[in-house]
Amino acid sequence: NLYQAGKDADAAAKAYEEALKADPNHVVSAVELGAIELLIRKDAEKGAAVVEQALTEERRPLLGPAELARGLALKGESLTMQFKLKEATAEFEQALKLDPTSLYAKAGLGKVLIAQRQYSEAVPLFKQATEADPPDLVYTDGYLTARIATGKMDDAFKQLESANAR
Repeated sequence: NLYQAGKDADAAAKAYEEALKADPNHVVSAVELGAIELLIRKDAEKGAAVVEQALTEERRPLLGPAELARGLALKGESLTMQFKLKEATAEFEQALKLDPTSLYAKAGLGKVLIAQRQYSEAVPLFKQATEADPPDLVYTDGYLTARIATGKMDDAFKQLESANAR
């Protein structure tokens, strides 16, 4: 979606809504509309409803593994926003089974683990995400938080220096 690439969330959302009106089975549009609602507009309720629409049993076969993983990770994000951390963990883990390279799912699971004070388990997820996408400060923040919480101050300091150099 050119509007999404241009950071025009309203126009992108409108385009996805129109695509869904034209073809309710265009589930990729539902996944992306859910992403806009959850990640940009921070509307957990609307985002969850749109993502659930894409993840119904009859529509799941219309998604490829990466799109299905993204949908599941977005569902995990919605559950995290609702403080349903156990359910969110399951969604992120399922997303990572489908797409083990998904940085978004790794960071989402890492955030949930940090919220549950499972810092050691969050470290490798954020480390992989930070190494794969060094400019992303969300990944760097998660990695630093997990490293500091586990008492690995030297590692955290090195990562901070690296992030500061970027």
